[in-house]
Amino acid sequence: MTSKSQLTHRLVEYVEVFGYDISLEFFQQLTGCTQAEIAQHWGSWDELRQSAELASQSGTASRPSPHLTREEILELLRQAVAAHGSNISLQQFRSTTGLSERIIVSRFGRWSELRTAAGLKPYAKVTARYSDRTLLADLHRIAKKLGRLPKRVEYESQGGKFSGFTFHKRFGPWPSVLTAYKKRYQRPTPTR
Repeated sequence: MTSKSQLTHRLVEYVEVFGYDISLEFFQQLTGCTQAEIAQHWGSWDELRQSAELASQSGTASRPSPHLTREEILELLRQAVAAHGSNISLQQFRSTTGLSERIIVSRFGRWSELRTAAGLKPYAKVTARYSDRTLLADLHRIAKKLGRLPKRVEYESQGGKFSGFTFHKRFGPWPSVLTAYKKRYQRPTPTR
């Protein structure tokens, strides 16, 4: 178990490298500490942040510094690969680090270029195959959450488990995805 002072010191160091809004999940991946350790020492993530003289993150989205360099982003990818394996997807990487796709594109042009710069194959080998039913069920989950059919970017930003590209490969452009969804989930109106 890492000591309380070591964890506080590491948080301060990581904030200097990765930005003020470092997330709990990312800090845990960097340090290997558990939520239980944080709870034992401080009670909560916010209390750990306060012990390092950082403001609370309650109610704010975790976002790394928009000023990250190419090398810092490469290091984030290396750490994410260590935690998730070399088949990490763009969506997993974004979820883990809080980086926006815009930052990745502005530094590397595209995800495959970042992977290549990190010494990985340009595209992760897709090992999981999902049925149409599984994909559409997750779209249905987000539609219920929003109370309407989502746009592709809304699906992804609201916690969709799959990328828009996965849907596109299976069904075609987003309007075709929505057509497949309607066939599966919208009940025909009874005739009299």
